Amino acid sequence: MKFVRGNTSIPIPEVFHYCTDKSNDVGVPYILMSKASGIALAAHDWQAQRLSSPQHTLQTQPRKTMHHDDRMKVMQQLGYYSSQLYQLRFPSIGSLFEGADGAFGIQQCCSPGHLFEGRDSIQEITRGPFTSSREFYTSLVAALQLHAEQLSMGHHLFMAPIPVPQEYTNISDYLLATDSWNDFAILGGKVESSENRLQYSITGHFLRDAIIPLLTGEREEQGAGFPLCHPDLSDQNIFIDEEFNITCIIDWAFSFTVPPAQLCTAPGLPHPRDVVTDPRLHDAYRDGFSYDANADRDSFSHDAHTCVQSNPLPRDWNTGAAISRFLRIVYMDSLQDYHHLEALCALCFDGKPFDLPSILSRQALTPDAINLRELLAADDDPQELTRRRDTEYFQAVGPTRLAVARKLTLAYERNARFVADYRLWKWVGAVYRSSLESCVREDCYRLESRLRGRTTRQVELAA
Repeated sequence: MKFVRGNTSIPIPEVFHYCTDKSNDVGVPYILMSKASGIALAAHDWQAQRLSSPQHTLQTQPRKTMHHDDRMKVMQQLGYYSSQLYQLRFPSIGSLFEGADGAFGIQQCCSPGHLFEGRDSIQEITRGPFTSSREFYTSLVAALQLHAEQLSMGHHLFMAPIPVPQEYTNISDYLLATDSWNDFAILGGKVESSENRLQYSITGHFLRDAIIPLLTGEREEQGAGFPLCHPDLSDQNIFIDEEFNITCIIDWAFSFTVPPAQLCTAPGLPHPRDVVTDPRLHDAYRDGFSYDANADRDSFSHDAHTCVQSNPLPRDWNTGAAISRFLRIVYMDSLQDYHHLEALCALCFDGKPFDLPSILSRQALTPDAINLRELLAADDDPQELTRRRDTEYFQAVGPTRLAVARKLTLAYERNARFVADYRLWKWVGAVYRSSLESCVREDCYRLESRLRGRTTRQVELAA
C-alpha cells in the first residue's frame, strides 16, 4: 500500500504503522491506517438485471439503483488505475515486501492460487519468485492438481457447473435448479469422489501442455518486467462518492506482480469470480487504460525496478481475456469451472472447432491418469458411509427428488460427454412443472367430480 500510494494516483488508505507477525504488544499481526472515504460500491446493485418474484427476494435489504452509465464510469476509472500499475515493472513475479531499509523487493508469491482454500498447507507448491510467465502459470496448475489430490473440493464438481442467477428469468426456476444440482451432487458423494478429483487433475495436464504455451507464446519479451496487480477488486473493496468517483481501493494484502497481459482484462464485478459479459464495460475499461497515465507521474518516487511508457498491444487484450478464464479455473474460486474451460479453449484456439469432452476423455486414458485414478480411489469414502449420507439427505427432501437424481447419475456414469449444466436443470424444471400441473389438473378433476356427485346426491335426497 505504501508503494502504490507513493507511485500512483490510486486512492488508497494511508498506512501509519503495521506489523506482519505476532512480535508486538498486541500479539497479532495488524495494520493501522486511515479510514476509507466514501461508501462501498456494494451499497449499489452492480447487476443490470435481478431475478424477480412477487413472493421471494435474493437479498433482505435492496441495494441502491446503479445505471449503466454509472457502471461504465467505475470501469473506466479501474482501467485508468490499472494502466498506472501496468507501467510500473519488477524483475520477477511474486509479492512485494518492504525491507528494513525501506526499499521494496519481490519475494515469494502470496497469490490466491498459491495460498487460498487451504493451499498454504501444501508444502510441495512452488511459490517463487518466478522469472517467467510460463513458470508462474505452471506453478498454478501444479497447485490446482495438488489441491485436487489432497484438499476438500468444496462445491466444485467439474462436469456439473453450479446454476447461477444470470441463467434464469425468475427466482423459482433458479431455486429449483440449485435444489436439483444439490441432489445430483450429493448422491454418491460426487464432489469428493476420486472421479471428480481426477477430472481436475487431467484438466491441469491439459492446461499445462496445451494452454500455457498459447498464453505465453514461443518466447517472452526480455526485460519487460512484471507489474503489480490487485487480485480482489470486489464491490466490497472499492469505495465511491455520490457521483460514482472512486474514492478508495482497499485490501491490498494479497497483491502480487503478474505477467503484463493479466492486467489487460476488465475485473470481474461484483466479485472477482464473476465474468464481465457486457462488451461496453470492457470498452470502458480499455478506454481508461489508454489514458496517458504518465502525465500524472512527475511527483511519484519511481521505486519500481523500471517504469515503461507504453500501452498494451491488441494481442495483449486477447491474451488477457484468456488469462482471466485460466485463473478462475486454477484458483478454484468460481462456480462453473467446466464452462470457463470451454471459454478458454474458444479464446486460445481462435474459433477453431474443438470437442472438450473428447479431449478430456483421451487425457483420462493416459498411463499417468490411470495410475492416479487408482491412487485416488483408495481414499474414497466407504460405500456404506456414502449410502448412509444419501439416506439421511433424501429422507429430508423426498423420494421424487431421489428418483430424479438417480436417473441423472446413471446418465452421468454411462456417458463421458454428460455435462450437468443449465440446459439440464431447465429440462428438469420443465418436467417438475409438467408433473405438478398434471397433479393439479387431476386433483381439480377429482374435486369437481366429488362436487358433482354431492350435488346429484343432494338433488336425489330433495326429491
